[in-house]
Amino acid sequence: MSNGCCLEILIIEDEEGLCDMAEFVASDLGCRVKKAYNLKEASAIIDQDDQIHLGLFDYHLPDSQPDSGWNLEFLEKIRSRKNFEFLFVTGDMALTLEKAKEMGAADILFKPFTCEELQTLVVAYIQRKRQSICSKTGDPCPAIQG
Repeated sequence: MSNGCCLEILIIEDEEGLCDMAEFVASDLGCRVKKAYNLKEASAIIDQDDQIHLGLFDYHLPDSQPDSGWNLEFLEKIRSRKNFEFLFVTGDMALTLEKAKEMGAADILFKPFTCEELQTLVVAYIQRKRQSICSKTGDPCPAIQG
């Protein structure tokens, strides 16, 4: 994608419709998107692709029980990545930003959300991190152009 954004996003969401909507929003910005419907798929993607810099992670996945070693292993794997941020996507209003940040998340996007809300978060990430994630910083970024 020579005309696209340099940002590659990993979406982990077991609700197919939400995963597709998030993919549409990110793709519309010009971002490259990888999708996973559970942590096992996501872990395989992370192991193979070191260009992913942003994650949109469903807080409640079938294989992400808080007391399981798999969840802790995955969190450690992503926390060790350079220039990587993720946010939790959830309908769980009991999840606080403090708890999410303790787990390594940059933010929370509560369900239901609009395409515009998701787009705003992705664009904000690109604006904050463009110098460290983009190989084309001399060119206008298609994702953050007015």
